[in-house]
Amino acid sequence: MTANPNLIFTKSTISGSNNRQVKKELKAAFKELTIDGGFPDLLKAVRERLRVVDPSFKTTADFNNYTHADEQEANNDVMNFLDEMNKTDKAIRGETGPMRKGGQIFDDKNPSHEQSES
Repeated sequence: MTANPNLIFTKSTISGSNNRQVKKELKAAFKELTIDGGFPDLLKAVRERLRVVDPSFKTTADFNNYTHADEQEANNDVMNFLDEMNKTDKAIRGETGPMRKGGQIFDDKNPSHEQSES
């Protein structure tokens, strides 16, 4: 069995306009191998070759590289934000804090708001 020269990607085949064709074929092969899922070694080889041919090539796995510590930090940031918003909301609603007295926003008995009688 002889190897098909079109399937062997060497430095000499990865140049110029041929480079676009190689990228296109490798991306199509990568997509189909990802869908199939039956050839992990071949998928890995195609991924590595794609990264040589196209350094900007990214997979979804490239974007999900976070650690448990990163996740905890993000969760803590969100929880701190929500706690602060709950405190602000309660202060605005008058449940706690000096924003309202007696459950009223406006003090109707304030003399500066009364109209003068003439």
